[in-house]
Amino acid sequence: LRISNEVAVNKSDRESNNNSIKSIQRQISQLTVNTSGNIKLQKFIDLSDEIINKLKHTLEIHEAASLKDIKALVQNNVTQSLRKTREVILTEDYQFELRDPDTGRIDKGSDGGNGQTLLSNLSFITALLSISKKRALTREVSSIFVPGTIAPFVIDAPFSEMDDTYIAKVLEFLPNQSHQLIVFLSSKQWEDKYEEVIGDSIGKRYITKQHPVII
Repeated sequence: LRISNEVAVNKSDRESNNNSIKSIQRQISQLTVNTSGNIKLQKFIDLSDEIINKLKHTLEIHEAASLKDIKALVQNNVTQSLRKTREVILTEDYQFELRDPDTGRIDKGSDGGNGQTLLSNLSFITALLSISKKRALTREVSSIFVPGTIAPFVIDAPFSEMDDTYIAKVLEFLPNQSHQLIVFLSSKQWEDKYEEVIGDSIGKRYITKQHPVII
């Protein structure tokens, strides 16, 4: 009887051990599955990081090239138009400044006069439009960037605070760097001598006349 009881106890222990072993095996199997999933997830994370780094590097290269092109266009306009020597400073966040190369002083506000400020601003905008047009025409099929846009430049009374010399200079570079230029001018802002500067570039002219209101 004692032996029989021991056999029964041993049998029960074996069954219990077998159940424990099966439970451990299930846990090991689950851990193996999770480990496989973790490996795949880590590979995906590593690949994503690699793609992000490549995109950042490519973006930095293109931004640097764009800044260089914009600065070159603005510098050319400023050099040919201003009466004073000024160096164009274009920061990484696209802030536009003019610096005196002799003193290192930055022109702020109306330091250079309202005419200089207007000319510089117009030059900067036309440079942006010119670069955007260039990107649109040279877009690569495999490019990862949004393509450039070919857009008109619409200006209302741009010469109100410029003298004749600055107006003539602006009329020289505006049509050359704009895909389409639309300018609203009052009769007081136009003189016949400007015809020699921009006349050949004018496609259409429209004159609006204000009529007196009769009640």
